[in-house]
Amino acid sequence: MAGGLSLPRPAVRRRRWRLVVLTLGLLAVLVAVLTGLAITVAGPFLVVKDGPEPADVIVVTYGVLGKRGLKQAAGLFDAGLAPRIVLSRFRQHPDLLTPEPVVYAQRFLVELGVPAAAAAAVPSPVTSLVEEARQLARLAAQHEWRRLLVLAMDYRSRRTQGALAKALRGTAAQSIVVPVPEPQWNPAAWWRTRQGIDHVWNEYPRLAYYRLRGNI
Repeated sequence: MAGGLSLPRPAVRRRRWRLVVLTLGLLAVLVAVLTGLAITVAGPFLVVKDGPEPADVIVVTYGVLGKRGLKQAAGLFDAGLAPRIVLSRFRQHPDLLTPEPVVYAQRFLVELGVPAAAAAAVPSPVTSLVEEARQLARLAAQHEWRRLLVLAMDYRSRRTQGALAKALRGTAAQSIVVPVPEPQWNPAAWWRTRQGIDHVWNEYPRLAYYRLRGNI
């Protein structure tokens, strides 16, 4: 017989079992840490950090044609960051008789002190963020805009930034996306409100779809 000592078979099994349990425990901790990290950064990642800079035009995307977005646009205009404001348009159902939201937006900007001649709507309505980005790229080329200060809803600003970057690729123009805060959610604690959960769960599939389609 060969010399040396060996552990009894039950002891070997227990040792292996403890090793398996320890490994699974460490994996569970790692998964928990990574999951927690992913949850924590999921909201902030959607919100771009671009700050307002001087530009040729301020663009109000169709998602922020409400009072918050228009007030922010008027504030940037008053600060002298751009000499004009362009308002996007979203295609409405043909049976609707009410004026487009952009009509009220123009009136509201005038009430905020923006000269009527300094605010104009884009020539035609769009049906998606991609169409909006492509239309802005065409307008930038037509009017020789080099810098576009683009206001977008904060949770949609990452996708807006990507779509504009793709549409403006190969041109002399660049976009600076400024997020308009949505008060009903906190990106750093998005899971605490229904609105935050909706924004994150709806926006990431859209980001993935845009990426797969080559739109960002």
